[in-house]
Amino acid sequence: MSKSDQIRALARSGWHVAQIARDLGVRYQFAYNVCQRAGLLCELLGATSHTTLPPLNKPALTAS
Repeated sequence: MSKSDQIRALARSGWHVAQIARDLGVRYQFAYNVCQRAGLLCELLGATSHTTLPPLNKPALTAS
């Protein structure tokens, strides 16, 4: 089983990216990228795939 396979398996079981990187002895960025490309990051973060930010409440611009 490759490192990437191990990362994906641990991510599917609910491990956090930092914890996976630490336990497997790989860089955080590598573990993060593997999870992201596998579509597992949204599941790990508890968000939907299309998370949007709330609109900013800015006053309207007026011409002087």
